[in-house]
Amino acid sequence: MNHWDVIAARLRLTEGIFLALDYDGVLSPIAIRPELARMPARNRELLDALSNHPRVRVAVVSGRALADVRERVGVSAIFYAGNHGAEIDLKGDTERHIPLERFRAALLQARKELHDLIEEFPGLRLEDKGFGIALHYREVGDTQLPALHARFAVWAKSLPADLHVTTAKMLYEIRPNMGWNKGNAVLRIWQSIAPRWLPFCLGDDKTDEDGFVALKGRGINIFVGTTTADSAADFSLDSTDQVTEFLERLLKTVTETLTI
Repeated sequence: MNHWDVIAARLRLTEGIFLALDYDGVLSPIAIRPELARMPARNRELLDALSNHPRVRVAVVSGRALADVRERVGVSAIFYAGNHGAEIDLKGDTERHIPLERFRAALLQARKELHDLIEEFPGLRLEDKGFGIALHYREVGDTQLPALHARFAVWAKSLPADLHVTTAKMLYEIRPNMGWNKGNAVLRIWQSIAPRWLPFCLGDDKTDEDGFVALKGRGINIFVGTTTADSAADFSLDSTDQVTEFLERLLKTVTETLTI
């Protein structure tokens, strides 16, 4: 927010903007369990206003399943991507960029094996997202975490070559070993609907770095939270509350600057 003059200057040079945002940790505060995450009503109002502006296109790109994130955001004019971009909704035309039938049996076997860890470590939660199996350990006691990480590392060594582990905030996710991620999804949507417009990408986690890398030098990348020295983000916001402030200021500036 202290560098808004830089962003405003870029806005004056573009015909429109493309805005890609993560859900958890960006539009919604992180919750102790994924099903408890709720987006503030004010963010929904802002997304609705932005997505209906003639010079703005909005996409939510999430690690959640497509149906889940679409229901939680609930704004019809938005484009959605779920499962880190494996499934993309381009206004009713759902694209699937990973052949799920090729990997589903291996994912189900991984889910079955991970059930043993749930009994061993109270607080672990297993989530089947279709294209991936997430193991949430936010509720595992601190004293148990070293043993959990060691146990998981041993288990992960036996994963078949067509699966791999992705780490994020307080979770492991077993996903198909294919070169498709949020960066591919952000580029796919942007280049499909607004390729000449200035792109923004807002994220809060390691998986969002793929989006930052994809847009590096092309747009404006914003990390929400405490960033690291190796991040590809251009700017940062402290919290989801500041995301709301950012969206309010962006809407105001776009309304004043980008006219038909």
